[in-house]
Amino acid sequence: MLMQHATAVKTETIGVEVSSGKNIRRPFFWDLRSVSFLISHQPWFALNKKQWEVEHVNSDLPQFEFPDKDLLDHLVSLYYERLNLYAPLLHRPTFERDLANDLHLHDTGFGQVVLMVCALASRCTNDPRVTLPNDKTGLSSGFKFFRQTRLMRNKILDRASLYDLQYFCVSDDFLLP
Repeated sequence: MLMQHATAVKTETIGVEVSSGKNIRRPFFWDLRSVSFLISHQPWFALNKKQWEVEHVNSDLPQFEFPDKDLLDHLVSLYYERLNLYAPLLHRPTFERDLANDLHLHDTGFGQVVLMVCALASRCTNDPRVTLPNDKTGLSSGFKFFRQTRLMRNKILDRASLYDLQYFCVSDDFLLP
């Protein structure tokens, strides 16, 4: 009602019909397909955008690199023994069943949850396979798994899955020291 009254006062003051404020979104900025088209067909547009924006719009589904089977099993075990005790977000029998059925190789959401479990559990082990190459300090433990995941969803209007919600909760633990 306040906006309607303000619009009416503005119309009376300037003597010109003012838009009601509906449909003020410019499709150019809200439709990712048009943004993607412009990035690929208009060099001037790509120059005005930050590189990370261009990469994000053009990115496809990620190709995850999971740890070797023995390391994966070890990290999952560490996660449940040391971390899931304090914030029990993931049901162990269900998680291990889905992992044994290779769901992480076919479902992006579950794959991200598995990578975050690996990233968190990496902080609890001295295995050199969890650090980045040339890191002698061990401070990069888990980062090789974390950097494969996305903090933002490409399809923001899609309904969030259980795995999306689990991922955001678990990733929060990695981001906070």
